Amino acid sequence: MAQRKSSSSAASATAPRLGAQPPRYRFFLNPYSDARFTSCPRCGDTTKTRKLPLVIHIKPHHFLALNTTCRYCPRCDMLIAHQNILESLLAAYFEQHAPDVIGSSYLVVGTEDRTDWKRGVLQTVSVAEMLDVLHDFAAVLHFTPPQRGWILSPTRKAGSAGRRPSPFAGASRWRRNKPGHRGLALLGRPRLRVGVALWLRKCAH
Repeated sequence: MAQRKSSSSAASATAPRLGAQPPRYRFFLNPYSDARFTSCPRCGDTTKTRKLPLVIHIKPHHFLALNTTCRYCPRCDMLIAHQNILESLLAAYFEQHAPDVIGSSYLVVGTEDRTDWKRGVLQTVSVAEMLDVLHDFAAVLHFTPPQRGWILSPTRKAGSAGRRPSPFAGASRWRRNKPGHRGLALLGRPRLRVGVALWLRKCAH
């Protein structure tokens, strides 16, 4: 399988961390809606499903822990989140709770344990408390689809985990509110069956 070496180890060692907990997982935010990565793009092994809370920062000052299903490669310790599914859930949630947020840029910053996620669902959690239980990603990987196999792209610093230049997609009202942005349109409104913990406090500067 064609691959290109990455500087992820060096970047992970020097990149600043947000969370107080040890980093874990290599992370890949999959932008390809036609690729589900049932096989690992790095080693070729069959991936498994893993449901866990992803912590996401949405500009300007929203933090959200979304308990969602990802693909996981045990051999590479790599977590793969599908961008179109993640953005559909984000859009459906904020359409009900904070419509003005739809169209903002977002950043997947890491993961947290399920016990901490459940606590955030049941009660208000400050940003400082959220950072105390946050696990940053050990590395962030990016892959490009060549004609044969997947190529590992140069890795950004771990602090740029999951950052996308385009904001998350929304329902039809997304395009009415933000006509200049590109996004993946929702086919109907999905029923949100996932638990969510939302922090609406501003981050300290």
